[in-house]
Amino acid sequence: MASLPSAERTVISMNVEELHPNMGLPMASMNIPSKNEEIVMCGHSRKSEHQAKESFEEEASRVKLQALWSATMNKYLNFLCVALLTWATVVVLGGFVGDLSAWDFYLVTVMAFAQILQLFILRVNTRLLPYIIFTNKTVSKQRFDFDWQHVLAKLLYIYVQVAITCICTGFLCATVLRVSKIRSHPLPHGTRNLAHSLWIFYTLAFILSIVGILSALFRVSYESIRHRNLDGYYDMILREAARHGLVEASKVQLADCAFAKICESLKAGVHPLVVQRNNRQLIHYLYSQRGGICMACEILKSGDLWMRAAAACLPGFWVGEQTIKMQNELFWGLREVMYGGDVDAEFAISSVQYLAGSWSDKISDLDQKHPFLADDPMAGTNIVDTLVEIILRKIRPTLSFQIKALAACCRHPLVLQHFYQNHVRELSTAIDTSERTSRSNIGRRLEVLVVSEEQRRLERKDCAVNNQSNSLLHKSKLERLCMKLCDIISPSKNIVSIGTKIHAMELLLSLLLYGNNSVQNDALQVLVTIAESMVGAIGQNISPIDLESIKSMERVRCLLSLEQVQEWHKMEVLVPESSDTKALLKSR
Repeated sequence: MASLPSAERTVISMNVEELHPNMGLPMASMNIPSKNEEIVMCGHSRKSEHQAKESFEEEASRVKLQALWSATMNKYLNFLCVALLTWATVVVLGGFVGDLSAWDFYLVTVMAFAQILQLFILRVNTRLLPYIIFTNKTVSKQRFDFDWQHVLAKLLYIYVQVAITCICTGFLCATVLRVSKIRSHPLPHGTRNLAHSLWIFYTLAFILSIVGILSALFRVSYESIRHRNLDGYYDMILREAARHGLVEASKVQLADCAFAKICESLKAGVHPLVVQRNNRQLIHYLYSQRGGICMACEILKSGDLWMRAAAACLPGFWVGEQTIKMQNELFWGLREVMYGGDVDAEFAISSVQYLAGSWSDKISDLDQKHPFLADDPMAGTNIVDTLVEIILRKIRPTLSFQIKALAACCRHPLVLQHFYQNHVRELSTAIDTSERTSRSNIGRRLEVLVVSEEQRRLERKDCAVNNQSNSLLHKSKLERLCMKLCDIISPSKNIVSIGTKIHAMELLLSLLLYGNNSVQNDALQVLVTIAESMVGAIGQNISPIDLESIKSMERVRCLLSLEQVQEWHKMEVLVPESSDTKALLKSR
């Protein structure tokens, strides 16, 4: 993470009622509507959602039509420029230069040079504008929420249209002035076809002036009313028209544009939450559009890193969709991407975190199976077990994302129940024991493990380390996970960020407290000591901290009955702002 500007530091006022009810914290009071009211509200919501979708699709169709018209006029303007310049140089100045009057000679010469300038501007704009908008170069590793590409492109676009308007207006005025002087300065009729050649030249100049002015006014007027979510759609059509022609440009689909726009934003370093906020309607269109989810599943298997990253972000962007829980094939695609160590794995695990954090509030769904516990039929495992596996594999580049995602998953009782059931199953199939323990006994056993791990850390004896490595063969996956978490939250682990330690502590407490509602004194003392060392590290931390880490630390503080953290007001908090000019930075 990188710090925000000092003028944009955010002051956070924590309210424990906003924290998760399953962590033993008070729940905010709410008014629950009756069943009939809920049906009516749902009907109105679906109706308004359908109307919004139709309105957005109609707007997209208008944008496509306007972009095609703009590209067509640009092609026509280029044709007229070439025709006029060719006629002026080859026919008029090249064939009749000795027979022209001074008036026509200077006028045609000036208009020819102006035409060369206009043609140069049009060609540069055609090549440079798509490059600026769709450039693949990252400006910096830490990028403000400031769309410099489209701002620069719009400035260039406006300046080009103003220049073309001025040139075309000059053409129009010169043509009208010359025609009005026919009597005082008549066209020469002594040379064959000279008068006809001049009339053709001035007629072409008149038509080009009208088309150039109308084209510039049309495109500039659209820039002032264009839909923000459809910026990329309009620009993508112009790019395809410039590179491959109008036929290929007419085949550009909004879904393809949505993926390309998200991909380019992520590649430029924009935080995913900012990308989501700036493209809400486009993202919702992808989900509601037939084939949009299948397209995301296919892109997750593609060889393009940043396209995979864009597809990996989408499930997290779709967290508010009503039927997102049913998209198991999409989740299994995420599971495959999570194994990597690049940005696509980071975004895939972040999507798991956003989804799990949203579902953790719906404790009433205990009769349903958690979507992240559904096994992939091809791999025979699920997202939760995959997270545990990659955490135990020590894939360092995405460790922080892994811990945050698993901590969000473990806020739901079904995930904790899954861990405890697997623990009993592993013990029952072990060679040295057939013991089936209760939930309470498992919790106490995990507490003893935490205390023993802390004692090993304090003693720092080689034999203890060897015994630990040998005993891993007889540990369940749940026990090995707790040992890994103890290693992460250890105060001696300076290479682990404070945010990762906070979420690891919350995750460890969730696993312990599921067995019992309280922690025994010896284990409690160990956890309190580690938590207090975290509070001290927070005071010494100079880098900003995200809002989720603050909430996680407040959960830990409430569960361990610690005093309020006084250092929050000294820190810079990274949180998405509602204004487009605010910054949300992402470290790479």
